[in-house]
Amino acid sequence: MRHYEICFIVHPDQSEQVPGMVERY
Repeated sequence: MRHYEICFIVHPDQSEQVPGMVERY
């Protein structure tokens, strides 16, 4: 679940894709 956290920090602009990534993991 830490992977999604890294993506969120790397791509804060893609906050829209954050919820999708969280659900995916």
